[in-house]
Amino acid sequence: MARRAHDLGAVAAGLSLCLASARAVAGSAPTASSAPREQIPEPNEAQLDWEQPIGCLPQPQGGVLYAQCDHARKICLYHDGCLTGTSGPGCVGLERTKGCTAPPEPQVTQALLEARGYRFVRARAEAPNGWMRDERGRVFQVEFDMNRRIWLGARWLPGVGQGGRQELGRAGLELGLRAETLSDDTRLRHRFHVLNGELTLNPLAVDAMLLRYDASKESEHPLMRVTTFWPPARHDLFMNIGPWVDLLGVELRPRGSEDETHLRFAGAGLVWDLWHAPELTSFARLRLGAAAEDLYVDRPEVGHRLALTPVAHLETDVMLGRAGMHRVTVAAGYEPPLVWDKPGEAAPEARHRFRGEAAYELIVLAINDQPVTVRMAAEGGYRTDVEQGAGWDLRGGLGLRFNLWAPGRRERAAGLASGAALRRPGPQRTPVREDPGRGRKPRSRPTRRAVVAGTEMP
Repeated sequence: MARRAHDLGAVAAGLSLCLASARAVAGSAPTASSAPREQIPEPNEAQLDWEQPIGCLPQPQGGVLYAQCDHARKICLYHDGCLTGTSGPGCVGLERTKGCTAPPEPQVTQALLEARGYRFVRARAEAPNGWMRDERGRVFQVEFDMNRRIWLGARWLPGVGQGGRQELGRAGLELGLRAETLSDDTRLRHRFHVLNGELTLNPLAVDAMLLRYDASKESEHPLMRVTTFWPPARHDLFMNIGPWVDLLGVELRPRGSEDETHLRFAGAGLVWDLWHAPELTSFARLRLGAAAEDLYVDRPEVGHRLALTPVAHLETDVMLGRAGMHRVTVAAGYEPPLVWDKPGEAAPEARHRFRGEAAYELIVLAINDQPVTVRMAAEGGYRTDVEQGAGWDLRGGLGLRFNLWAPGRRERAAGLASGAALRRPGPQRTPVREDPGRGRKPRSRPTRRAVVAGTEMP
């Protein structure tokens, strides 16, 4: 509600400026020499701008026009709020429109503006961030933030293991939730993974995690400054370090075993972003830490085997394209569980886990504006922490995911506190602040201009 009130306030302020300009124009009659001679866009070629105020102009026969006017060019883009071909009593209202603000003075009408030289051009209705409209005015989503979604999926998992073991009929069912938030100063991104897991069939197995949290941080000051000469240049090394936490993970029947269950009670450590995108959505990082586990075997002579497991992973997660249509992930990790096979043992025994995965995910279509993706993966590893199926293992993955939520990727400044906005790379940039002594120049916000009928407006 607060955001809606903010938007309505901005609309009202913008409309008041438009009405003031219109009244000023009304004070003098136009002349032929003063009328601008500019190309007028064809109907439905231009589109109203979601970011700019929209005014309501009442019509004599009833109803209103939704209009945005360029007073410098005396061109007003408008729509009637109906799907093309359904105006009047049979109007089918447009979906996901911004609405408009009624003029405070009823004498400001379309007829008044036309009498003063304004030209009205029918245009496509405004569309929210990440959405488009077709020629009839129907709206559909074309940009997706795949870092904020809930997914349900199924995939085929053929694989081979040590000793010639083949599992060509293996399949998996996937479930997960991923959410992200960006701090007000845009230097810290929080990530939450909830109930991420997979149920594997033939043979039956489960691999899931109740909660994983991690964060990417953009340091403001470099850890080390290196100066080279011939020619003189400065090179900054930043330690962009954030935390990670795992809570309640489970591997039921790993590697096809009949009586093993591996539990991860909790894990924690640090992530070091070796690289990340300006908006902190994509990254290449090193994740280090430790976890407390129980490598349980359901046999009277074995039972619980507590373990302290160091964790070292190199992870890359990259979103390609502004619309979020492509995603590439590459990960490799080593975990050597230090296992106490029997209670009271003084020294633990070291076991080994090597894991690696490379995956590519592509949005192929959307159903009711919910994206459907194809995901292809190659996975492999080597482990000695299991009683059955120890050794190396290779498998592929090919499947579909049906994704819920997945809003548009580009966040608007109006939705962030204190006017903070996502910082994106671009040719036009306005510096926010600069540390002339030690820090590097912080990120900058891209300048934006509203576009009406193909002409930039300040």
